[in-house]
Amino acid sequence: MPTAPPVHQPFGKCKAAPAAPSPTEQRKRERFYKTARWLRTREAKLRRDPLCQACAVNGTVTPAGHVDHAVPLSAGGSATEDANLVSLCLPCHSRKTLLERQGRPAPPVAPSQAREFVV
Repeated sequence: MPTAPPVHQPFGKCKAAPAAPSPTEQRKRERFYKTARWLRTREAKLRRDPLCQACAVNGTVTPAGHVDHAVPLSAGGSATEDANLVSLCLPCHSRKTLLERQGRPAPPVAPSQAREFVV
């Protein structure tokens, strides 16, 4: 007589997925990314580090089109401090975001020359 297939029993406890931001928090984030302060900061970062810092770790030269926070704002990272900003290409930005949402560490990035932005 056939039996039911075995049920996967992971070892230990699974981490719960991070809670989705509330609609109010989401609107607050959307407003921040449209501010002149963020747009100037983003432009200055891409001007200074125009290549993807994650691809650079592997020796690949790829133009960056995104600026991301090394420590997410939701985790207490600084919004415009240079040490918390990373220039990334779209695939690396998507990969980093996915890993963060899964609670996994972000991929390594090449360092940039720290400078103070005047915004």
